Amino acid sequence: MKFLVLFFLSLVALISAAVIDPDRHLIQRDLEAATDGEDVQVIDYQLSDGRHKIDVIVNGVFDGSLITTEDGEVVVLDAEGKQLELDESNDDNTTIVKRSRLKVLIRLAKVIKKYGRRILNFLGCIGWKTALKCAAQIEWCTMTGGQMPWVCERAVSCIGKIVKECR
Repeated sequence: MKFLVLFFLSLVALISAAVIDPDRHLIQRDLEAATDGEDVQVIDYQLSDGRHKIDVIVNGVFDGSLITTEDGEVVVLDAEGKQLELDESNDDNTTIVKRSRLKVLIRLAKVIKKYGRRILNFLGCIGWKTALKCAAQIEWCTMTGGQMPWVCERAVSCIGKIVKECR
């Protein structure tokens, strides 16, 4: 009987360990570390030439921007105005390794590029601090899961109740 109990406890531990996605948890930890305990402000506005710009300010210091155009292109700029590639594996993106907030901007830029104004309105509605915190889940839902974040369980569980108001 003791063997059977021990076997079931071991099996439960093994199944629990298999369910945990280590990459997802590492990404989530990095994203939380990037914004947790910091004063993150996101300023969302329209430029005079019709483009849409989102500035990210962390602890009073300008951190980077996203610029969207009418044709769906998205440009990510770091604090110095250097354009970053949306492909995180690009060797030119050395600052991204050092500053994981830029990874968050790139994650959101990929989603905005794919879905345009509708997702931009949704992110503004849920609040930019929440969008930054939940960037990994939002990206997974839209890019991998093939669902909009307001119907995807991963994103909804991160975003919270506000998602009902922002659909």
